[in-house]
Amino acid sequence: MKERPRLCVGVFVFKEGKLLLLKSHKWENKYIFPSGHVELMESLEDTVKREVYEETNLIVKNIQFLTFIEFINSPEYHKKNLHFVGMQHTCEVESGEVKLNDEAEEYLWVNIEDSLKLNLEDGTRKAIIFYLRKESL
Repeated sequence: MKERPRLCVGVFVFKEGKLLLLKSHKWENKYIFPSGHVELMESLEDTVKREVYEETNLIVKNIQFLTFIEFINSPEYHKKNLHFVGMQHTCEVESGEVKLNDEAEEYLWVNIEDSLKLNLEDGTRKAIIFYLRKESL
């Protein structure tokens, strides 16, 4: 079977005005959003809820589509020759405390403007810039 692009979600998780970022060995120890693959017959909203919960133990609400980011053979990703289409969403924490799974080593809550000073994965940086430009309109 021919390899095809993989549909994913990336999630801006907000709590009390701060953005959640995860430091992941899968992305050269750079900061990323909670993210993951859409499963067959799973809606994007359900994927957002599942991936955020699996990676952080948080339950989220007020899920909104933001934009998409395309990753074609990202040099930052630990596996090569992959094509991802990441549907970026925003949401808010409804409940829970952060408990990371094995996909990330650290997390932080940060003001979104300050996040651009961090060692961000390239797609994460692009999505944050898009968000900030959209919010300033």
